[in-house]
Amino acid sequence: MKRWSLNLVLAGLLAVASCCLAMRPAEAASTWTEGLQINAQGAVVWLNTDIMSIWQIYHWDPKTLTAQMIFQNNNMPGCGFPQINAQGVVVWENEDGQICRWDSKIQAVAIISQGIDSLGNIYPHINAQGVVVWEGWDGAHWQIYRWDPKTQKAQKISQSVSNNDNRQPLINAKGWVVWKHHDGVNDLIYEWTPNTQTARYVYHAYKNYDVLINAQGKVVWDSNPDINYEIYLWDPKKPDGCLCLSLSNSNHQNLAPQINAQGAVVWWGSFDGTQEQVYHWDPKSKTANKISNAKYVRDLLINDKGVVIWTGYNSSNWQMYRWDPKTQEALNISPTNSKTNAGSPQINNQGVVVWRDMDGGQANIYRWDPKTSSALNISQGNTYPNNYYPQINAKGQVVWAANGGVNNYSIWLYNPKTEQAGQIWP
Repeated sequence: MKRWSLNLVLAGLLAVASCCLAMRPAEAASTWTEGLQINAQGAVVWLNTDIMSIWQIYHWDPKTLTAQMIFQNNNMPGCGFPQINAQGVVVWENEDGQICRWDSKIQAVAIISQGIDSLGNIYPHINAQGVVVWEGWDGAHWQIYRWDPKTQKAQKISQSVSNNDNRQPLINAKGWVVWKHHDGVNDLIYEWTPNTQTARYVYHAYKNYDVLINAQGKVVWDSNPDINYEIYLWDPKKPDGCLCLSLSNSNHQNLAPQINAQGAVVWWGSFDGTQEQVYHWDPKSKTANKISNAKYVRDLLINDKGVVIWTGYNSSNWQMYRWDPKTQEALNISPTNSKTNAGSPQINNQGVVVWRDMDGGQANIYRWDPKTSSALNISQGNTYPNNYYPQINAKGQVVWAANGGVNNYSIWLYNPKTEQAGQIWP
Protein backbone atom coordinates (compact mmCIF):
# COMPACT_ATOMS: atom_id res chain seq x y z
CA MET A 1 0.00 0.00 0.00
CA LYS A 2 2.20 2.80 -1.29
CA ARG A 3 -0.34 5.62 -1.64
CA TRP A 4 -2.85 7.06 0.78
CA SER A 5 -5.70 6.39 -1.66
CA LEU A 6 -5.07 2.66 -1.36
CA ASN A 7 -6.55 2.82 2.12
CA LEU A 8 -9.85 3.02 0.33
CA VAL A 9 -9.47 -0.60 -0.65
CA LEU A 10 -11.02 -2.60 2.17
CA ALA A 11 -12.57 -6.01 1.85
CA GLY A 12 -16.32 -5.76 1.59
CA LEU A 13 -16.50 -2.24 0.18
CA LEU A 14 -19.89 -1.82 -1.42
CA ALA A 15 -20.76 0.63 -4.16
CA VAL A 16 -22.82 3.34 -2.56
CA ALA A 17 -24.40 6.27 -4.29
CA SER A 18 -23.02 8.92 -1.99
CA CYS A 19 -21.81 11.16 -4.81
CA CYS A 20 -24.63 13.62 -4.28
CA LEU A 21 -24.37 17.37 -4.24
CA ALA A 22 -24.78 18.74 -0.74
CA MET A 23 -24.49 22.48 -0.91
CA ARG A 24 -22.54 24.45 1.66
CA PRO A 25 -21.79 28.15 1.64
CA ALA A 26 -19.17 29.00 -1.00
CA GLU A 27 -17.57 31.30 1.59
CA ALA A 28 -16.70 28.41 3.93
CA ALA A 29 -13.20 28.84 5.34
CA SER A 30 -10.52 26.86 3.54
CA THR A 31 -7.61 25.14 5.27
CA TRP A 32 -6.14 23.55 2.16
CA THR A 33 -6.65 23.96 -1.57
CA GLU A 34 -4.94 21.88 -4.26
CA GLY A 35 -5.52 19.91 -7.46
CA LEU A 36 -6.18 23.02 -9.56
CA GLN A 37 -7.02 22.49 -13.24
CA ILE A 38 -8.27 24.82 -15.98
CA ASN A 39 -9.65 23.57 -19.30
CA ALA A 40 -9.54 25.15 -22.77
CA GLN A 41 -12.79 27.07 -22.16
CA GLY A 42 -11.58 28.53 -18.87
CA ALA A 43 -13.57 26.30 -16.50
CA VAL A 44 -11.69 25.64 -13.26
CA VAL A 45 -11.87 22.78 -10.75
CA TRP A 46 -10.06 22.22 -7.46
CA LEU A 47 -10.06 20.21 -4.24
CA ASN A 48 -10.61 21.98 -0.95
CA THR A 49 -10.87 21.10 2.73
CA ASP A 50 -12.70 23.37 5.15
CA ILE A 51 -12.07 23.98 8.85
CA MET A 52 -14.17 20.89 9.71
CA SER A 53 -11.88 18.67 7.55
CA ILE A 54 -14.69 18.13 5.05
CA TRP A 55 -13.38 17.48 1.54
CA GLN A 56 -15.02 19.44 -1.26
CA ILE A 57 -14.66 19.72 -5.02
CA TYR A 58 -15.46 23.09 -6.60
CA HIS A 59 -16.18 24.09 -10.20
CA TRP A 60 -15.94 27.65 -11.50
CA ASP A 61 -17.99 28.45 -14.60
CA PRO A 62 -16.47 31.07 -16.97
CA LYS A 63 -19.93 31.84 -18.41
CA THR A 64 -21.69 32.60 -15.12
CA LEU A 65 -18.49 33.69 -13.33
CA THR A 66 -19.59 31.69 -10.29
CA ALA A 67 -18.16 28.82 -8.28
CA GLN A 68 -20.24 25.95 -6.98
CA MET A 69 -19.49 22.92 -4.87
CA ILE A 70 -20.14 19.78 -6.91
CA PHE A 71 -19.14 17.24 -4.26
CA GLN A 72 -18.38 16.92 -0.57
CA ASN A 73 -17.73 14.05 1.81
CA ASN A 74 -17.88 13.76 5.57
CA ASN A 75 -15.45 10.88 6.02
CA MET A 76 -11.71 10.40 5.91
CA PRO A 77 -9.51 9.77 3.97
CA GLY A 78 -11.27 12.18 1.65
CA CYS A 79 -11.32 12.13 -2.14
CA GLY A 80 -8.84 12.34 -5.00
CA PHE A 81 -7.86 15.31 -7.12
CA PRO A 82 -10.45 16.19 -9.80
CA GLN A 83 -9.71 16.15 -13.53
CA ILE A 84 -11.63 18.20 -16.09
CA ASN A 85 -11.66 17.74 -19.88
CA ALA A 86 -12.32 20.22 -22.69
CA GLN A 87 -16.09 19.60 -22.54
CA GLY A 88 -16.26 20.46 -18.85
CA VAL A 89 -16.71 16.88 -17.60
CA VAL A 90 -15.08 16.31 -14.19
CA VAL A 91 -14.00 12.96 -12.71
CA TRP A 92 -12.57 11.97 -9.33
CA GLU A 93 -12.47 9.15 -6.78
CA ASN A 94 -14.71 9.51 -3.74
CA GLU A 95 -14.10 8.38 -0.16
CA ASP A 96 -15.85 5.06 -0.78
CA GLY A 97 -13.49 4.01 -3.54
CA GLN A 98 -15.84 4.82 -6.42
CA ILE A 99 -15.23 6.88 -9.56
CA CYS A 100 -17.52 9.91 -9.83
CA ARG A 101 -18.35 11.88 -12.97
CA TRP A 102 -19.94 15.36 -13.05
CA ASP A 103 -21.28 16.76 -16.31
CA SER A 104 -21.50 20.56 -16.52
CA LYS A 105 -24.31 20.31 -19.10
CA ILE A 106 -26.70 18.40 -16.84
CA GLN A 107 -25.20 19.59 -13.52
CA ALA A 108 -25.37 16.09 -12.05
CA VAL A 109 -22.99 13.57 -10.46
CA ALA A 110 -23.00 9.87 -11.34
CA ILE A 111 -20.93 6.91 -10.13
CA ILE A 112 -19.47 5.23 -13.22
CA SER A 113 -17.62 2.41 -11.46
CA GLN A 114 -20.77 0.54 -10.39
CA GLY A 115 -21.61 -2.84 -11.86
CA ILE A 116 -18.01 -4.09 -12.13
CA ASP A 117 -16.05 -6.56 -10.00
CA SER A 118 -13.84 -3.88 -8.45
CA LEU A 119 -13.96 -3.29 -4.69
CA GLY A 120 -12.03 -0.03 -4.79
CA ASN A 121 -11.16 2.41 -7.57
CA ILE A 122 -8.47 5.10 -7.75
CA TYR A 123 -6.71 7.56 -10.06
CA PRO A 124 -9.18 8.21 -12.89
CA HIS A 125 -7.93 9.77 -16.11
CA ILE A 126 -10.27 11.34 -18.70
CA ASN A 127 -9.65 12.24 -22.34
CA ALA A 128 -11.21 14.94 -24.55
CA GLN A 129 -14.01 12.59 -25.67
CA GLY A 130 -15.01 11.82 -22.09
CA VAL A 131 -13.65 8.26 -21.95
CA VAL A 132 -12.37 7.45 -18.45
CA VAL A 133 -9.79 4.89 -17.31
CA TRP A 134 -8.71 4.00 -13.77
CA GLU A 135 -7.15 1.41 -11.46
CA GLY A 136 -9.56 -0.95 -9.72
CA TRP A 137 -8.97 -3.56 -7.01
CA ASP A 138 -10.83 -6.83 -7.72
CA GLY A 139 -9.98 -8.45 -4.39
CA ALA A 140 -6.74 -10.07 -5.54
CA HIS A 141 -4.90 -7.57 -7.74
CA TRP A 142 -5.18 -4.23 -9.52
CA GLN A 143 -6.93 -4.17 -12.89
CA ILE A 144 -7.47 -1.42 -15.49
CA TYR A 145 -11.05 -0.34 -16.21
CA ARG A 146 -12.46 1.82 -18.98
CA TRP A 147 -15.80 3.69 -19.06
CA ASP A 148 -17.29 4.79 -22.39
CA PRO A 149 -19.76 7.72 -22.52
CA LYS A 150 -21.37 6.20 -25.65
CA THR A 151 -22.30 2.92 -23.97
CA GLN A 152 -22.46 4.37 -20.43
CA LYS A 153 -20.73 1.18 -19.27
CA ALA A 154 -17.41 0.24 -17.69
CA GLN A 155 -15.30 -2.71 -18.80
CA LYS A 156 -12.13 -4.41 -17.59
CA ILE A 157 -9.40 -4.10 -20.24
CA SER A 158 -6.57 -5.83 -18.33
CA GLN A 159 -6.37 -9.50 -17.44
CA SER A 160 -4.23 -10.11 -14.37
CA VAL A 161 -3.73 -13.51 -12.80
CA SER A 162 -2.19 -14.56 -9.50
CA ASN A 163 -0.89 -11.48 -7.63
CA ASN A 164 0.00 -9.51 -10.73
CA ASP A 165 -0.96 -5.85 -10.71
CA ASN A 166 -1.78 -3.22 -13.34
CA ARG A 167 -1.06 0.42 -12.51
CA GLN A 168 -0.91 4.01 -13.77
CA PRO A 169 -3.29 3.96 -16.76
CA LEU A 170 -3.18 6.90 -19.17
CA ILE A 171 -5.46 7.56 -22.15
CA ASN A 172 -4.87 9.73 -25.21
CA ALA A 173 -7.37 11.59 -27.41
CA LYS A 174 -7.78 8.53 -29.67
CA GLY A 175 -8.82 6.41 -26.71
CA TRP A 176 -5.61 4.38 -26.65
CA VAL A 177 -4.68 3.30 -23.12
CA VAL A 178 -1.23 2.49 -21.76
CA TRP A 179 -0.34 1.10 -18.34
CA LYS A 180 2.35 -0.67 -16.34
CA HIS A 181 1.90 -4.34 -15.38
CA HIS A 182 3.92 -5.97 -12.59
CA ASP A 183 4.22 -9.77 -12.75
CA GLY A 184 5.73 -10.15 -9.28
CA VAL A 185 9.32 -9.67 -10.47
CA ASN A 186 9.43 -7.51 -13.59
CA ASP A 187 7.48 -4.59 -15.05
CA LEU A 188 5.73 -4.92 -18.38
CA ILE A 189 4.10 -2.16 -20.42
CA TYR A 190 0.81 -2.75 -22.22
CA GLU A 191 -1.16 -0.68 -24.73
CA TRP A 192 -4.88 -1.15 -25.43
CA THR A 193 -6.65 0.23 -28.51
CA PRO A 194 -10.42 0.65 -29.03
CA ASN A 195 -10.21 -0.72 -32.58
CA THR A 196 -8.82 -4.11 -31.55
CA GLN A 197 -10.35 -4.13 -28.04
CA THR A 198 -7.20 -5.95 -26.93
CA ALA A 199 -4.04 -5.09 -25.02
CA ARG A 200 -0.67 -5.73 -26.62
CA TYR A 201 2.64 -6.20 -24.89
CA VAL A 202 5.10 -3.34 -25.43
CA TYR A 203 8.17 -3.87 -23.22
CA HIS A 204 9.54 -6.03 -20.42
CA ALA A 205 12.25 -5.05 -17.91
CA TYR A 206 13.03 -5.31 -14.22
CA LYS A 207 11.75 -1.80 -13.54
CA ASN A 208 9.90 0.67 -15.77
CA TYR A 209 8.89 4.15 -14.63
CA ASP A 210 7.35 7.38 -15.91
CA VAL A 211 5.28 5.76 -18.67
CA LEU A 212 3.63 8.32 -21.01
CA ILE A 213 1.63 8.13 -24.24
CA ASN A 214 1.27 10.85 -26.88
CA ALA A 215 -1.49 11.69 -29.37
CA GLN A 216 -0.03 9.28 -31.96
CA GLY A 217 0.05 6.37 -29.53
CA LYS A 218 3.82 6.48 -29.10
CA VAL A 219 4.93 5.40 -25.64
CA VAL A 220 7.98 6.64 -23.74
CA TRP A 221 9.40 5.59 -20.36
CA ASP A 222 12.61 5.14 -18.37
CA SER A 223 13.91 1.67 -17.53
CA ASN A 224 16.95 0.00 -15.96
CA PRO A 225 17.91 -2.98 -18.11
CA ASP A 226 21.38 -2.89 -16.47
CA ILE A 227 23.00 -0.54 -13.96
CA ASN A 228 21.74 2.76 -15.38
CA TYR A 229 18.28 3.96 -16.32
CA GLU A 230 17.77 4.63 -20.02
CA ILE A 231 15.00 6.27 -22.06
CA TYR A 232 12.93 4.08 -24.39
CA LEU A 233 10.43 4.86 -27.13
CA TRP A 234 7.85 2.45 -28.60
CA ASP A 235 6.13 3.29 -31.90
CA PRO A 236 2.82 1.50 -32.69
CA LYS A 237 3.74 1.67 -36.39
CA LYS A 238 6.90 -0.30 -35.59
CA PRO A 239 5.65 -2.72 -32.93
CA ASP A 240 8.51 -5.20 -33.21
CA GLY A 241 11.02 -3.24 -31.21
CA CYS A 242 11.77 -0.36 -28.88
CA LEU A 243 14.28 2.38 -29.54
CA CYS A 244 16.71 3.43 -26.80
CA LEU A 245 17.00 7.21 -27.02
CA SER A 246 19.67 7.77 -24.36
CA LEU A 247 23.20 8.59 -25.45
CA SER A 248 25.28 5.43 -25.65
CA ASN A 249 27.65 4.64 -22.78
CA SER A 250 26.20 7.41 -20.61
CA ASN A 251 27.51 6.93 -17.08
CA HIS A 252 24.52 8.55 -15.44
CA GLN A 253 20.81 7.99 -14.96
CA ASN A 254 18.29 9.13 -17.58
CA LEU A 255 14.92 9.85 -16.02
CA ALA A 256 11.50 11.52 -16.24
CA PRO A 257 10.92 11.62 -20.03
CA GLN A 258 8.32 13.89 -21.61
CA ILE A 259 6.90 13.43 -25.11
CA ASN A 260 4.89 15.85 -27.27
CA ALA A 261 2.30 15.24 -29.99
CA GLN A 262 4.96 15.14 -32.72
CA GLY A 263 7.06 12.55 -30.91
CA ALA A 264 9.88 14.81 -29.69
CA VAL A 265 11.23 13.58 -26.35
CA VAL A 266 13.09 15.34 -23.56
CA TRP A 267 14.46 13.92 -20.33
CA TRP A 268 16.63 14.67 -17.35
CA GLY A 269 20.14 13.23 -17.13
CA SER A 270 21.50 12.94 -13.59
CA PHE A 271 24.84 14.30 -12.43
CA ASP A 272 27.62 13.33 -14.88
CA GLY A 273 30.54 14.59 -12.79
CA THR A 274 30.12 18.25 -13.72
CA GLN A 275 26.43 19.04 -13.97
CA GLU A 276 22.98 17.64 -14.62
CA GLN A 277 21.64 17.76 -18.15
CA VAL A 278 18.48 18.17 -20.23
CA TYR A 279 18.46 16.03 -23.37
CA HIS A 280 16.27 16.47 -26.43
CA TRP A 281 15.59 13.71 -28.98
CA ASP A 282 14.44 14.84 -32.44
CA PRO A 283 12.09 12.40 -34.23
CA LYS A 284 13.20 13.72 -37.63
CA SER A 285 16.95 13.37 -37.20
CA LYS A 286 16.58 10.58 -34.62
CA THR A 287 19.40 12.06 -32.57
CA ALA A 288 19.69 13.18 -28.95
CA ASN A 289 21.48 16.36 -27.89
CA LYS A 290 22.18 18.20 -24.66
CA ILE A 291 20.28 21.49 -24.55
CA SER A 292 20.87 22.75 -20.98
CA ASN A 293 23.69 24.58 -19.26
CA ALA A 294 22.97 24.59 -15.53
CA LYS A 295 24.46 22.72 -12.60
CA TYR A 296 21.13 21.18 -11.61
CA VAL A 297 17.82 20.91 -13.49
CA ARG A 298 14.20 20.17 -12.48
CA ASP A 299 10.59 20.63 -13.67
CA LEU A 300 11.11 19.56 -17.28
CA LEU A 301 8.26 20.08 -19.81
CA ILE A 302 7.81 20.20 -23.60
CA ASN A 303 4.86 21.62 -25.57
CA ASP A 304 3.50 20.42 -28.91
CA LYS A 305 5.55 23.04 -30.78
CA GLY A 306 8.72 21.52 -29.34
CA VAL A 307 9.50 24.36 -26.92
CA VAL A 308 11.15 23.02 -23.75
CA ILE A 309 11.17 24.60 -20.29
CA TRP A 310 12.89 23.69 -17.02
CA THR A 311 14.20 25.22 -13.83
CA GLY A 312 17.98 25.33 -13.52
CA TYR A 313 20.23 26.06 -10.57
CA ASN A 314 22.91 28.61 -11.43
CA SER A 315 25.11 28.35 -8.28
CA SER A 316 22.92 30.58 -6.09
CA ASN A 317 19.24 30.11 -6.98
CA TRP A 318 16.76 28.41 -9.31
CA GLN A 319 16.03 30.19 -12.59
CA MET A 320 13.46 29.60 -15.37
CA TYR A 321 14.85 28.41 -18.72
CA ARG A 322 13.23 28.08 -22.15
CA TRP A 323 14.69 26.26 -25.19
CA ASP A 324 13.36 27.03 -28.66
CA PRO A 325 13.77 24.38 -31.41
CA LYS A 326 13.88 27.12 -34.07
CA THR A 327 16.89 28.90 -32.59
CA GLN A 328 18.34 25.83 -30.81
CA GLU A 329 19.11 28.14 -27.89
CA ALA A 330 18.24 28.00 -24.19
CA LEU A 331 17.45 31.35 -22.59
CA ASN A 332 17.01 32.39 -18.97
CA ILE A 333 13.54 33.97 -18.93
CA SER A 334 13.47 34.85 -15.22
CA PRO A 335 13.09 38.56 -14.37
CA THR A 336 16.26 40.57 -14.88
CA ASN A 337 18.65 40.37 -11.93
CA SER A 338 16.34 37.84 -10.30
CA LYS A 339 17.67 36.32 -7.08
CA THR A 340 14.55 34.30 -6.41
CA ASN A 341 13.78 30.59 -6.81
CA ALA A 342 11.57 29.44 -9.68
CA GLY A 343 9.38 26.32 -9.54
CA SER A 344 6.11 24.67 -10.63
CA PRO A 345 6.31 25.84 -14.27
CA GLN A 346 3.67 25.27 -16.95
CA ILE A 347 3.69 26.02 -20.70
CA ASN A 348 0.91 26.12 -23.30
CA ASN A 349 1.18 25.46 -27.04
CA GLN A 350 1.53 29.19 -27.76
CA GLY A 351 4.75 29.15 -25.77
CA VAL A 352 3.49 31.21 -22.83
CA VAL A 353 5.19 30.12 -19.61
CA VAL A 354 3.98 30.55 -16.02
CA TRP A 355 5.69 29.62 -12.78
CA ARG A 356 5.84 30.26 -9.05
CA ASP A 357 8.77 32.41 -7.96
CA MET A 358 9.91 32.37 -4.31
CA ASP A 359 11.40 35.63 -3.03
CA GLY A 360 12.32 35.17 0.60
CA GLY A 361 9.05 34.67 2.45
CA GLN A 362 6.82 35.55 -0.52
CA ALA A 363 5.76 33.49 -3.53
CA ASN A 364 4.59 35.25 -6.70
CA ILE A 365 3.23 34.02 -10.04
CA TYR A 366 5.14 35.06 -13.15
CA ARG A 367 3.98 34.89 -16.76
CA TRP A 368 6.42 35.05 -19.68
CA ASP A 369 5.01 35.92 -23.11
CA PRO A 370 6.98 35.11 -26.31
CA LYS A 371 5.40 38.15 -27.98
CA THR A 372 7.04 40.56 -25.53
CA SER A 373 9.90 38.28 -24.38
CA SER A 374 9.37 39.56 -20.86
CA ALA A 375 8.23 38.14 -17.51
CA LEU A 376 5.39 39.82 -15.64
CA ASN A 377 4.38 39.33 -12.01
CA ILE A 378 0.65 38.69 -12.46
CA SER A 379 -0.04 38.12 -8.76
CA GLN A 380 1.22 41.50 -7.56
CA GLY A 381 -2.31 42.91 -7.46
CA ASN A 382 -3.42 40.75 -4.53
CA THR A 383 -2.52 41.09 -0.87
CA TYR A 384 -1.73 37.42 -0.37
CA PRO A 385 1.98 36.73 0.35
CA ASN A 386 1.96 33.18 -0.98
CA ASN A 387 0.74 32.15 -4.44
CA TYR A 388 1.00 28.56 -5.67
CA TYR A 389 0.11 25.90 -8.29
CA PRO A 390 -0.18 28.06 -11.46
CA GLN A 391 -2.01 26.40 -14.37
CA ILE A 392 -2.38 27.80 -17.90
CA ASN A 393 -4.77 26.90 -20.74
CA ALA A 394 -4.57 27.32 -24.53
CA LYS A 395 -6.05 30.84 -24.29
CA GLY A 396 -3.29 31.96 -21.95
CA GLN A 397 -5.59 32.23 -18.94
CA VAL A 398 -3.78 31.44 -15.69
CA VAL A 399 -5.29 30.14 -12.47
CA TRP A 400 -3.56 29.67 -9.12
CA ALA A 401 -4.16 29.31 -5.38
CA ALA A 402 -3.21 32.04 -2.90
CA ASN A 403 -2.68 31.69 0.82
CA GLY A 404 -3.10 34.66 3.11
CA GLY A 405 -2.63 32.79 6.38
CA VAL A 406 -4.39 30.16 8.48
CA ASN A 407 -7.75 29.10 6.97
CA ASN A 408 -7.40 31.73 4.25
CA TYR A 409 -6.96 30.19 0.80
CA SER A 410 -8.40 31.71 -2.37
CA ILE A 411 -8.39 31.05 -6.14
CA TRP A 412 -7.23 33.70 -8.64
CA LEU A 413 -7.57 33.96 -12.42
CA TYR A 414 -5.52 36.06 -14.84
CA ASN A 415 -7.14 37.18 -18.11
CA PRO A 416 -4.60 37.93 -20.89
CA LYS A 417 -7.16 40.04 -22.79
CA THR A 418 -7.57 42.52 -19.95
CA GLU A 419 -4.10 41.82 -18.50
CA GLN A 420 -5.77 41.74 -15.10
CA ALA A 421 -6.05 39.14 -12.35
CA GLY A 422 -9.07 38.73 -10.11
CA GLN A 423 -10.20 36.55 -7.24
CA ILE A 424 -12.80 33.97 -8.36
CA TRP A 425 -13.24 32.16 -5.02
CA PRO A 426 -14.41 32.53 -2.33
